[in-house]
Amino acid sequence: MTKCVINKHENMLLSVGADNFLFLWDIRQNKVIQKLLAHPEPISALDISHDSSMIVTAAYDGYVRLWDTHKATCIKTIVSETGSTSAVSACKLTPNSKFVFIANMNGELGMYDL
Repeated sequence: MTKCVINKHENMLLSVGADNFLFLWDIRQNKVIQKLLAHPEPISALDISHDSSMIVTAAYDGYVRLWDTHKATCIKTIVSETGSTSAVSACKLTPNSKFVFIANMNGELGMYDL
């Protein structure tokens, strides 16, 4: 596990790691409720929207994926405008969930519309 985030609205823990999976855990029952192959390479970053409706993951593959929390499906894949496929080291949703900030291992920072 490289990152974890608590979904405070639904008693859920989200975790990601070097195994390329996004796990959704039920905190009360201490069990996995969803296991999604999120990226083809290790996942380096994770965030959740303030209303808990969206999850964002980023990975060494250079892509950022936006997920619908309730449907457990990928709704958007973001590719850097610079064309760089450098590993993404961080991602953060804005409080209104209209944008995501992405930083990669080349020191580039971008803001993307959702």
